[in-house]
Amino acid sequence: MVALEGKARDTGVGVIRPGQDSTTLILRASAALAAPAQLRITGNGGGRLHTANPDDHLKLIAVTPHPDLTMTAETPEVTVRAGGTAEITVSIQRQSGFQGRVPVEVRNLPPYVRVLDVGLNGVLITEDESRRSFTIEALPMAQPGEQLIYVDGAVETRSPQMSAYAAPQPIRLRVVTAAPPPQP
Repeated sequence: MVALEGKARDTGVGVIRPGQDSTTLILRASAALAAPAQLRITGNGGGRLHTANPDDHLKLIAVTPHPDLTMTAETPEVTVRAGGTAEITVSIQRQSGFQGRVPVEVRNLPPYVRVLDVGLNGVLITEDESRRSFTIEALPMAQPGEQLIYVDGAVETRSPQMSAYAAPQPIRLRVVTAAPPPQP
């Protein structure tokens, strides 16, 4: 079994905030596992201890040798006003002979914050690119707060099993209150 520990309350890592029902965790390994290991995730909130999907005995974790790509969140932190927009830049490095396009997904966005202009294929780094900027928008009703968001890139193949590689560094997102209307 793999045990996860941390101080989510202090760092914002793995926190499920009011109005949300999930979070993103980035797992790192310092060495290869001899075999896949069980993954158990527990959380504490409201004075109750909860284990995620306790009856699912197929939650396993394994370490793979070399990924097909590495992703970097070039924007370490971003502040956006409710009703406003902000830009985020990510980059990738293709490896192991992979030359395809890379759909990018933004995870752990708070309620009423969204990625703009995603198009038919979402945020996409084409075969000829290694970097992409995109815009996020905080709708006027977005609540002020701070949380970590994550970006990952998918390796497209014909396999139904998709491989996604997350940037190891989170992006600290701050949503601040909307600017007051101008005085007449």
